[in-house]
Amino acid sequence: CNEIDSITGQHRGYWLIDDTGEKQPIYHFHQKFLDKANAFLDAYQDEHGALPKQEVFNQIAAEWIQPYTAFEIQADSDAVIRAAITHPHE
Repeated sequence: CNEIDSITGQHRGYWLIDDTGEKQPIYHFHQKFLDKANAFLDAYQDEHGALPKQEVFNQIAAEWIQPYTAFEIQADSDAVIRAAITHPHE
């Protein structure tokens, strides 16, 4: 992390993997999204012989992340971020 608090000298955050090498919850959120996206693209290409248009992919991807949109995610609150990632509303 290149964000160091000038007063405390501590890392401020904003990372997917922290300065000790621990993957943060948001890392897993992104990994699951990328896995789902790649699986969708593979299946779509197998079925249609080509990749989907950007608009088609965007619409599908928006549906995947929609359950997380009701949360107010604050960069300074790990608890809020964790709640949004591990407990999406239905």
